[in-house]
Amino acid sequence: MLAISRSPTGRTHPKLREVIHPDFFTYDALRADFAISDACFFCLGVSSVGMSEAAYTRLTDAAPS
Repeated sequence: MLAISRSPTGRTHPKLREVIHPDFFTYDALRADFAISDACFFCLGVSSVGMSEAAYTRLTDAAPS
């Protein structure tokens, strides 16, 4: 299992490989990791409190820009 995260999860397991990837708008460096994966769960969310509509849309829009 591969976990891609902005910061360490603090979890360890023999079947877990963790990749710290701070920029969730660019995935080119992870192309090989995705190529050998059978599935992907994209679980990214933010609170809209204090954010402009444009900033919130940029972070939560599933369509590539």
